[in-house]
Amino acid sequence: MADLISRLSQLNVLTGIILCATGFAIILLSKKIGKIVSKQTEIEADNKPMLISKALGLTMVCVAMVLMIIV
Repeated sequence: MADLISRLSQLNVLTGIILCATGFAIILLSKKIGKIVSKQTEIEADNKPMLISKALGLTMVCVAMVLMIIV
C-alpha cells in the first residue's frame, strides 16, 4: 500500500493523471465543441472541429499513458 502511495505521489504520475482526465473530458465534449465552433445545430461525422478535438483528446491520453508508464 505504501508503494502505491509513493508511486501515485510522483510528479510524472500526477501530471499524467491530470493530462489523461483532461483528454477524456475533451473527447467526451468534442461533439458540443464541434457544435459551438461550427455554429450548427446538427453535427455531422466529418465535422472538422469535432475531429480535431477528438484527435487532441486522444493525443493527450496517449501522452499521459506514456508519461505515467515509461518516465
